Amino acid sequence: MLIAIKIDKPKTQHYKLLTYFFKLVLGKNFKYSCCYFFDGSKTLEDAEEAMLELYSERSQLKDGHTVLDVGDQQLQNVEIIVADISTFEMEASYDRIYFIEMFEHMKNYQDLLKKISKWMKQDSLLFVHYFCHKAFAFHFEDINEDDWITRYFFTGGTMPSANLKILYFTLETLWLFYMSHRL
Repeated sequence: MLIAIKIDKPKTQHYKLLTYFFKLVLGKNFKYSCCYFFDGSKTLEDAEEAMLELYSERSQLKDGHTVLDVGDQQLQNVEIIVADISTFEMEASYDRIYFIEMFEHMKNYQDLLKKISKWMKQDSLLFVHYFCHKAFAFHFEDINEDDWITRYFFTGGTMPSANLKILYFTLETLWLFYMSHRL
């Protein structure tokens, strides 16, 4: 099985939108994934900054580290490579690899993580942030009229479960955030 399938549809669902749209709905950091609203959060920008700080803290990011951000483009001053992860190969290695809200687009975690492990240095850390169902993994399928998340966000993807087994890696820490909606 390929690492990812139907890769063209998700690209148009997420990344082929006009900049104007992102300026309307995202904060000043253009963070295109979950934010962390804590008691002191007053704005979307506060929540963006809080989550970016958590990423840095929890991944033990330090000045001088080489970093690969797979897919989410949360980082600044980076080289952007547009490629199909199923077929992409490279010789580089990194101190930290971030995989932020991209597991939902994938199908074959075993081959994906095997590939990512080749890009890591001996003491590297892989930081994976995914949203998940608390108990069950399931394929995103557009079967019914209410399957909007498949139709508009994750065509060809899989909803991971909270107990996803990260093959090829030793899980050092698992943090769970419980989603709530603020209006």
